[in-house]
Amino acid sequence: MITSCILQAKDGNAEKQFTILRNRIHTMEFYGFLKLPTAGALIKQSKILDDGKGLPLIFSGHDSSIFPYDIRADAEMLWRRWVVKDLSPDLLRGINTVKGVLASSNIKRTNHSSQKNYEYKRPANVFGANGLVNGQWWPSRLCAMRDGAHGAIEAGIWGQTNIGAFAVCVSEGHYQDKDAGKVILYCGTQGENRGKSIGTKQLDETMRSGEPLRVLRAAKKDSKYAPEKGIRYDGLYEVKDSEILDSENVMVRFTLKRLEGQDPIRYRGDAARPTQQEKREWMNIRNLVS
Repeated sequence: MITSCILQAKDGNAEKQFTILRNRIHTMEFYGFLKLPTAGALIKQSKILDDGKGLPLIFSGHDSSIFPYDIRADAEMLWRRWVVKDLSPDLLRGINTVKGVLASSNIKRTNHSSQKNYEYKRPANVFGANGLVNGQWWPSRLCAMRDGAHGAIEAGIWGQTNIGAFAVCVSEGHYQDKDAGKVILYCGTQGENRGKSIGTKQLDETMRSGEPLRVLRAAKKDSKYAPEKGIRYDGLYEVKDSEILDSENVMVRFTLKRLEGQDPIRYRGDAARPTQQEKREWMNIRNLVS
């Protein structure tokens, strides 16, 4: 299929093949055989991870430039997982799911928590992409934390005191954020005792250092750039400027500008994430745990 795309692209007639390949890559992530103990051996036998033969042809091969940017990114994401033997097709891999009932109201609820010592968990206290690819998607913040995209379940800003902010999540909230895609006006958290909050100080530190931070977008009704559901990684941004919106509550709003040279934000068309396969898998999971 990859070879067919390359040959037909040279004749300027590969769009149909690209569509088939795109859907196949999105489906591959959820193949049922990945749950088998023999999955690693089957993948090795297929040579799908080999340089010059499989997925690397799409994102790093001699003809990789002929493939649409979203196919390159998704092929690389799958290759990065499979090459380290992270083969589980479960969206909630590394996450504990426990069903229960609230004693006070007798309402059913499901609790999720990170598995201790999960071998593929990545630390989030890192500047830069941290091994993520543009458009990478997760059904929940816990899953994004598992892969080192962000480090907090609820807070929008993730950073380290005296070092800076590593990542922010643009989501629904009462702050005066404005999302214009390549430029985001992003509010720090409200200060205390007429001083800046920890998160605001971390964004200040990142602005001074010039380090890029990861921007995640969560489902948000008033932003066309937000994913339909879940959390999506949308690349690296610089903290370029700041303004004080409310001096009494020490509310500071920062200007985040997307770094040049990155693939477009994947919010529309064939490149949009989540994919149809991801949405279907997430719906299946929700039906099972509800």
